[in-house]
Amino acid sequence: MASGDMTIRTRVGTMMEVFRSQAAGLFDVTRPDEWREYQKGIYGVQFVKPVKPIQRLLAVDREILVLSTSYTDLQPRVNQLAIDIIDRSDGRLERFRNTRAWGGGRHAR
Repeated sequence: MASGDMTIRTRVGTMMEVFRSQAAGLFDVTRPDEWREYQKGIYGVQFVKPVKPIQRLLAVDREILVLSTSYTDLQPRVNQLAIDIIDRSDGRLERFRNTRAWGGGRHAR
């Protein structure tokens, strides 16, 4: 692994740890953190389940994907990776009804 990759992993890993810490009591991380390499990017993947009051507030009943990356803007490849993870989640995750809001409009069901 190149040293640049390690620096990115460290930064993304820190983001994942900060999310876990700040989300405590609001979201439960439901499976071990995972790393994905996709189109020259390194991503941290977390599945989280909101506690009941947050589920009602967000109107969700499934887990939520938290995707951490070192990119400073939302790129099409990040959206595509999210869609791929959601589609392969065996029903644990579900796409938003209006995916155009986050750039996935052409892939919406």
